[in-house]
Amino acid sequence: MTDARLIPGLLTSLALLSACPSTPDPDEPPATDFDCSTVPDTLEPAATVEGARAYKGLAFDDAGLLVGSDTSALIKSSRTGDWSVFVPGVGEVEGMVYLPDGDLVVTTSWDDGNMRRITPDGGISLLVAGLGAYSVILGPDGRLYAAG
Repeated sequence: MTDARLIPGLLTSLALLSACPSTPDPDEPPATDFDCSTVPDTLEPAATVEGARAYKGLAFDDAGLLVGSDTSALIKSSRTGDWSVFVPGVGEVEGMVYLPDGDLVVTTSWDDGNMRRITPDGGISLLVAGLGAYSVILGPDGRLYAAG
């Protein structure tokens, strides 16, 4: 059962649009929250972490460790490439986002896109079953938004 206090205003099938449209719409007010002129034309990696493991649904925890899925578990990797299993057997995670309280919300693809909440000690609880979501973000309003 979904606890509305945990995910108020949950959206599915959210269409994500570019923050910087190539041609501004004259009927829309100009965006003031984001200065598109600050976006570089090309992006280059700042660093490569050799030996890090996990490649799906990446997020950074409070300690600066990279958390990702390797299709069977959640893995934490350090900047030096050392890694450890954070949550075994969670399955293939598609998207993840940390909440302000330190819990991690993940969407999984192997079980019809369930959304789960994972505590810092690895405890798992089901938030929404069969959501069909592949990604999840925490909006500036404090709500979770999922796209499938």
